Amino acid sequence: DALEADATTALVVAADAPQGDPDDGIDHAAGAGSAAFVLKREGPNEIVDRAEYAAPYPGTRFRNAGEDETQGLGITQYDRQAFTETVGGAVDGLEDEPDPDAVAIQAPDGKLPYRAAGAAGVGTDEIQAAATVHDLGDLGAASVPVSLATALADGYESVLAVSQGSGAGADAFVVEADGEVPAVTALEGSDPLSYAEYLRQRGVVTTGPLSGGGAYVSVPSWRRSLPQRYRLEAGRCSECGALSFPPDGACDDCGALADYEPVELADEGTIEAVTTISQGGAPPEFAEQQAQSGDYAAAIVALETGGASETQRKDGDHAERRSADHSSGQRPRKGAVDSGDGTVSVPAMGTDADPADFSVGERIETTIRRIYTQEGVTRYGFKIRPAGE
Repeated sequence: DALEADATTALVVAADAPQGDPDDGIDHAAGAGSAAFVLKREGPNEIVDRAEYAAPYPGTRFRNAGEDETQGLGITQYDRQAFTETVGGAVDGLEDEPDPDAVAIQAPDGKLPYRAAGAAGVGTDEIQAAATVHDLGDLGAASVPVSLATALADGYESVLAVSQGSGAGADAFVVEADGEVPAVTALEGSDPLSYAEYLRQRGVVTTGPLSGGGAYVSVPSWRRSLPQRYRLEAGRCSECGALSFPPDGACDDCGALADYEPVELADEGTIEAVTTISQGGAPPEFAEQQAQSGDYAAAIVALETGGASETQRKDGDHAERRSADHSSGQRPRKGAVDSGDGTVSVPAMGTDADPADFSVGERIETTIRRIYTQEGVTRYGFKIRPAGE
């Protein structure tokens, strides 16, 4: 479509992350990738030839509506015939017989591209020159674009690109590069995942629900606590000046049922205590999240009050810090600790960093994140991350 458009410049982006049932070859070969190209009507590098071919091969690869997993009939000879016929048909449809330096060809796995070499009239060396499947796996719709970008970045001047999809159909085009094509590739990820870790992050491998169920917090109760969860709003007792977080009920310091003066805490503080929650240690409402995301830090942090009122200064020696259990998702509860320094101690969950990045004495900042989902409603609140991240 971009080639047929009237525009002089077009942006083409392809991205995919196919996945299948953990027991089949589709999932074992799956990867994830994306590529973006800027196409111009005029320039030294051009697509000199293109063609397409389609044939009825239903069931080679498909994904049912509402499902995430790609499926197939699993008939090896049938799949191979659909692949080689459509790839070969698209190449045969080109006006000129290609003689490429590299071939970017669809790669559902590490074998099919090479099996289609004869049908496409190219050698396996040319396919190997642009192959990314061996490092990145099956990239689905991004397979050919990523391989093409790799070939251009490596300086190949003539590249045959052949994409193939279920159904089955294929498109072929030849790119001629007159000189260097500006290209940036980033094919090396950060830390590679083992297959077990990949399944865990997908939620396929979990420990299952813990007995006893999670802490129940109704939506109305959660809504009433939003000033604490979103704005870090504490309260100061109008009778004795003690701090409470959350500011409700009787003052734990003097027992007065007096009004609380709202005190908005600063969004930065210091870690007072920290631990790592690993598999089996998370509260029930966090068990699925821990199973998918791995270990997380749970900490007690001292958040500054951002200034003291006259009442607090007068009664500072008797003021107390109160704590709220946000990290477990339960209704905030008060707790009494020393607070002569004008801070409030708050339990919170770490985010945006490894658990090892949280240590006692380190500065943190708060940020709004998803806490968990209950009754079909996703709850949000504050978590902490290392300051400056």
